[in-house]
Amino acid sequence: MLTVEDFFEAYPKYESLNVEEEQIERLIALAQNFTSSTWGETKQAQGIELLVAHWIEAEWLQQIDISGRSSAIALGQGAGNLTSIENDFTTTAYGRRYLELKKTIPVFGMTF
Repeated sequence: MLTVEDFFEAYPKYESLNVEEEQIERLIALAQNFTSSTWGETKQAQGIELLVAHWIEAEWLQQIDISGRSSAIALGQGAGNLTSIENDFTTTAYGRRYLELKKTIPVFGMTF
């Protein structure tokens, strides 16, 4: 099973940015619901790593979006269009890489 240390080894920027180990552990556990042991050990680990990185980045993007809207309101410029950055896998490079990885996983002898 993937560990926090494995994740930090694959994505050292998150360790240097002081992302909490407890957050990584929670996200690893969540990501296991989006992968399967039928993917094979290597691809499953890659999928989990990509999902964890995606969710961290998506949270940061959402915080930036909220902060930007708050600043606009404070300056009397209104909030503009609400873009609502959710955990859509297309919002980050890691999410897009996860989707590409998922396409390589055979389903009933086929890939999707």
